[in-house]
Amino acid sequence: RPTANPVDSGVNVLAGEDLDAKVESLGDTPLIVITRGRLDENGSGKPYPAPIRHPDAQLWLTMQDELAALSPNSIHVIALRSGHFIPISSGGQPDVVIAAVLAVIHAARTHTHLPPCARLFHNSGVQCRK
Repeated sequence: RPTANPVDSGVNVLAGEDLDAKVESLGDTPLIVITRGRLDENGSGKPYPAPIRHPDAQLWLTMQDELAALSPNSIHVIALRSGHFIPISSGGQPDVVIAAVLAVIHAARTHTHLPPCARLFHNSGVQCRK
């Protein structure tokens, strides 16, 4: 009987599920989760069919919130103008990715907490969730 391919876009989904079941905390590791804001772009360049657009978005947002909750030193931000490929999608926001990477590097090197989301992403076209 055929089964679904456990690898999607180069990611082994089954291995990810196993890891998810084991990881309860990332400690105080600095972490910034960036979620796309444009739900009409799914990485394939094709829009999602309307009936699955909303449920898929809600599930993904919940999973991204759970990921951010693995560290008390985290930020979850929605890049409002971006699709799946945040720095390069139509209307992409590479500035958001750059700011996030630099902030995580700084916090990790200096053993400090990330700055508040609103300060880090001031005027960047984002919505701070955490």
